[in-house]
Amino acid sequence: IDALLSEAMNTLTFEERQEQLETLHGVDEDIAEEEDLIENALQDLDDHLLCQKGGSAYEIAEQMDPAYVNSRAFRIMFLRGNQYDTKISANQMLKFFEMKKQLFGNDKLAKDITIDDLDEDDREALRVGVLQLAGRDTSSRQIMVQLPGIRRFRHLRNELRANFYVNMQALRSEQTQLKGIITIMYTLGNFKDRSKGVGFLDHLRLKRALPMRVAAFHFCLDDPKQYILLKVG
Repeated sequence: IDALLSEAMNTLTFEERQEQLETLHGVDEDIAEEEDLIENALQDLDDHLLCQKGGSAYEIAEQMDPAYVNSRAFRIMFLRGNQYDTKISANQMLKFFEMKKQLFGNDKLAKDITIDDLDEDDREALRVGVLQLAGRDTSSRQIMVQLPGIRRFRHLRNELRANFYVNMQALRSEQTQLKGIITIMYTLGNFKDRSKGVGFLDHLRLKRALPMRVAAFHFCLDDPKQYILLKVG
């Protein structure tokens, strides 16, 4: 695994390696959120969405509650999650509402998902603790621990709904929106994933639909095949 990591780093230029190391250690500079930057980005975001939203779950949510979907804070959350790339942010907003519709149905599209929106099977998947928020690092970035070896759920949908809830709870913090998260994947010993990657693609689609920027990913594993799979994801 060390050889794979070294090979990946060697493909980067010196400047790219420096940038990655600064991000990893939390010493990179945050984007300065000047008013002009925010206003221009919000306008660009609106323009992108206007061209793409026809017939989407986003459009359904907007018709249900325009104030919720067009909330300044809600839209800035997506811009922050994508470092103010407006095109990517717009695409992610469309994916977000499609995923929300798939997991919770149309009637929950235009509201924040709370613990009351989870059924008992969802809550059991949540209590298992596969995904845990574990404080912040020295750069004030939220730490999220993943323990795939203890996965247990009635249906995959229950685990996905629980993970959606955890991530969106973390994103209530502006600090987390701005700085991103540090993910620690621990799959050694008794914590190895024995489910053989069940639902990998579903979780990947969920991850890509959420405005959560992963600033650094720490792998604690000893299986090269698993590392390659996670790296692709």
